[in-house]
Amino acid sequence: MIGLVAISIAGCYAYYPPPAEVIKEMSVAKAEALGAALTGDVTHAKYWIEIYDDWSRKLEVGAFLRDWKLSDYHRMKASLLREQLELLEHEVEDQEMDEVRTMVAKIGRTQVRLNRAFLEER
Repeated sequence: MIGLVAISIAGCYAYYPPPAEVIKEMSVAKAEALGAALTGDVTHAKYWIEIYDDWSRKLEVGAFLRDWKLSDYHRMKASLLREQLELLEHEVEDQEMDEVRTMVAKIGRTQVRLNRAFLEER
């Protein structure tokens, strides 16, 4: 039983990497999602937006596992990113390219702030 618990705990730490690793993976997902959105590739954009959203959740859980706390500030930064990703997905579906460009810029700024929050402001 103790071994099962130990393996479960190790699995959690493996599935939810530390914030620095997650942010590296988020940069790949961001580039794919935002690039596809800007080119109007709906299928590719939606696929990568979902992955990007998933990484934002892993960021929160990974930070919590390592510090045993997650401030409202950090939760809000991640939540804001997810809200913007949802809006981007709708704009991409509707082929509203002016709004897509606006959302891409907002998401880029939000990601910079999120990185700073999770890497420097802990």
